[in-house]
Amino acid sequence: MFNRKRKKLIYKNNEWYANFFEIWTKKEAVIKSYGNGLTDISNIILDKDIAFLNNNQFYTYTFKITDSFIISVAIPKLN
Repeated sequence: MFNRKRKKLIYKNNEWYANFFEIWTKKEAVIKSYGNGLTDISNIILDKDIAFLNNNQFYTYTFKITDSFIISVAIPKLN
């Protein structure tokens, strides 16, 4: 699900769960924005606020609602 580099980023500090859920919600948002149903989450490449899936680029945004609740959205890049 997560490659070695991504795991290192997740566990970089004591709030690893916040890092995990930010990455998870971004990937989930990309899948929903892509619109082709279930997709292998490991095929999504994240680079800060940009994501790539099957030669498609997405802009991702994460919002912290409360200390224990975040949401992410993904918007496809228009050509």
